[in-house]
Amino acid sequence: MRVPYRFAVSPLLLACLAVAACEPSPPPPSAGTDPSGTTLGQQPSPPEPAAIETVELPAPPATTAEPATEKPWDGPFLGVTQSSAGIYADTKRSKAAKFGYAQEGAKVPVEATPIAAENCKLGWYRLASGGFICGDDGTLNLDDPRIKLGPKQPDLDGTLPYRYARNAHNGTPLYRSVPSRAQIEEYEPWRFEKKIPEKSAATVASTKSPVATSGTDGTQERAKESPANERAKEEEARRLAALAAAQRAMLGEAAAKKLAQEGADLSVATGRTSAPKAGDNDAGAPEKPWWQHEKPKLNDLRIEDLEEQGDGPLARRMVKGFYIAVDKMFEWQGSQWYRSTKGYVAQTDRFHLTEGSSFRGVELNETWKLPVAWPYGHEESKTSYAYDEEAKRFRPKGKVKRQEAVHLSGEERELNGTRYVATVDGLWLRAKDLRITQPGPVPKEVAENERWIDVNLATQTLVLFEGSRPIFATLISSGKESSVKDQDHRTPMGQWRIMTKHITATMDGDGSAAGDLPYSIEAVPYVMYFHKSYATHGAFWHRNYGSQMSHGCVNLAPLDAKHVFFNTEPAVPQGTHGAWSTETRPGSWVVVHR
Repeated sequence: MRVPYRFAVSPLLLACLAVAACEPSPPPPSAGTDPSGTTLGQQPSPPEPAAIETVELPAPPATTAEPATEKPWDGPFLGVTQSSAGIYADTKRSKAAKFGYAQEGAKVPVEATPIAAENCKLGWYRLASGGFICGDDGTLNLDDPRIKLGPKQPDLDGTLPYRYARNAHNGTPLYRSVPSRAQIEEYEPWRFEKKIPEKSAATVASTKSPVATSGTDGTQERAKESPANERAKEEEARRLAALAAAQRAMLGEAAAKKLAQEGADLSVATGRTSAPKAGDNDAGAPEKPWWQHEKPKLNDLRIEDLEEQGDGPLARRMVKGFYIAVDKMFEWQGSQWYRSTKGYVAQTDRFHLTEGSSFRGVELNETWKLPVAWPYGHEESKTSYAYDEEAKRFRPKGKVKRQEAVHLSGEERELNGTRYVATVDGLWLRAKDLRITQPGPVPKEVAENERWIDVNLATQTLVLFEGSRPIFATLISSGKESSVKDQDHRTPMGQWRIMTKHITATMDGDGSAAGDLPYSIEAVPYVMYFHKSYATHGAFWHRNYGSQMSHGCVNLAPLDAKHVFFNTEPAVPQGTHGAWSTETRPGSWVVVHR
């Protein structure tokens, strides 16, 4: 499949995210694992609704991203019903034959007639692009609720594959399931001015609402329900019905129906139903947790610290600047909630939706050729000059915007120790204001028409080649460099083949050096691992392309990451989510130099 390419950031966020996003994260419970193994101020108590309302997410902003031009498939599609379905080179289901995977809810174009085999009850389906997928992993009926109501699939035509939401507060809880009101009060105490007790189902069941009295003959007589007890039971029934509705909205109707068939009670929230009372701890009040401090010490935090209260519905707490990828939005407890692509839920008022940068590189052709340059840095523009032949000096003439592509002629002049470079339009710019492409030689291992990637750390540029012909150029942000060992996150230099590719992959973990903050970004877009945990990938959490920003990975603007992703090997077939290099399907070369 070929797809044409297409927030000022706080110092804290830069320390946490922009420099730390290369380690893959394992999936949460019930989420699919990719085959590579890399996996709010106080508010009044909201009323409890009797029903759930599904809310449409705001439409993403218009972009200049071009739609896919691949010829539409007129055959059947296999809708994937498993958390992850392997793609194989043959029908033997061997580890050596597996070269890719599709995620739950994906629609994979396949040929109509399956191939019978003992190791696949429903037969193997050949993918339109090659390879095989077992029919046991899906269904041809795209009206199946498991497909229609399945997880949101990545948008390959937009700037970003998902809507992303940035956590704006320390301590925001991520829940595994929809919490009860009492659990919200326990885990998010800032939402309540005063505690309003909630009766659990167990409490109501244990209440002696039909009061027992002794008759004159020694038998037990049942008194009539008191009005107060009747109201309590009605309120509890409404609460449990609303909770079940919220669970169905969060899980999706197909999953909820399956759980109900298995005997699960969706009206029962997991975990504790009330906060511990003061005095319960014989050793005295515990130390205030990190997220309750006005200025928490974040440098000492690790992911395990964020999960220390992770019991029942709570999965972990979030540090300010963490991101989730939004699968859907729904309403519960009078508030709007996000469900993330990893299956977690959180209240939306703790987040800000993030837009992807519209920056994109340059396709090289008969008009645009190397060298190409971009003004970079924090200034909005750089001065351009005209050369005065009589005075033998450069005079200011206009401005060029930051990150606006400049087509250079190759002519250079030096005046008073400053180097100037000419544009094809006859203007001049100071070389120190620019990032100028300067790729290295073609590796001897590259075939005549083979695509490969050149990354120049000195110029912070990337050039995509087809053999010896450059076809695309753009800016990057590589790893930050430092003379202090623990702060040196430079991108390694060398030559490697792309190992694995993932349309999205979650990256989280502890900082790699003392003082680094933990980081967590769900569904990082267009990831290509080329050496150990080093990868090229889209970065939407900063827009400072052309400057060192990362923990070693090669950051690209989202549109550029997508373009490079779909124009290198190994190919990721339509409907699938990832692929990795094999002997018969080698990845493209990546050369990193300075």
